[in-house]
This record gives sequence, structure tokens and C-alpha cells, in this order.
Amino acid sequence: MSNVMNTPAEIIEAFYPIRVEKQALRRSSGGAGLHRGGDGQIRCYRIIAPVMSMTSMVDRCVVPPFGLQGGRPGKPFRIRLKKANGRSEAVGGKTHLRIHTDDRVVIETSGGGGYGTSASTEK
Repeated sequence: MSNVMNTPAEIIEAFYPIRVEKQALRRSSGGAGLHRGGDGQIRCYRIIAPVMSMTSMVDRCVVPPFGLQGGRPGKPFRIRLKKANGRSEAVGGKTHLRIHTDDRVVIETSGGGGYGTSASTEK
């Protein structure tokens, strides 16, 4: 329910035992350049089922979106699992795990790479 999909929170909450607690732009995630890369988004999902399975199948977690013609790369994709007990852990781009009631999954999509050289990219 991420990457190129922008499923409305109301649809997710109607069909899955999940609450969308946050949806926002991931400010400054686009790479610098004459034309700055676009910002990604942040979504935080709270699990309300006793147990669920989660599979992540995303790219750009290790190698960020590259810039072109002197533009800087965007920030990489990140997934964090914030457990109900307070622990937090990074989730890989290609993994499967079980999550439980009140766990939160925070997805930060990558920003786009910048295009062209500007004063901010020449440093």
C-alpha cells in the first residue's frame, strides 16, 4: 500500500484492521539541484488486529534515487517498525514479518533525485 499507490486512508481502514495515524509529505527528501527532486511521503500505520503479516517489497532502501546532470540523490526509502513495547527497528526493503496489536509501521518513501547543477549542489 505504498510506492506508487496512494490508497486513501479511509479505504485502508475500511478493509484492514489498521489505523492510518499519519500521512504527510517527507519534507526535504528530494535531492538538491537546479530543479529539486520531489518529496516523498510518510505514512504511519497502527495495527489493531491481534496479529498480522507484513511483507515489504520496495526498492531504493540502499541505493537512493540518483540525480542527473549534477543533481543530488533523493533520500532513500525507509521502513521502521515501532513495537508496542517501545522498541524500534529498521525493516528491510524485501522482508516478511509478523506484527501485533499497537505496533506501528512507519513508511517513508524516497525523494526524487535532483536535476542540474545549482549553487547548492556544487559544494
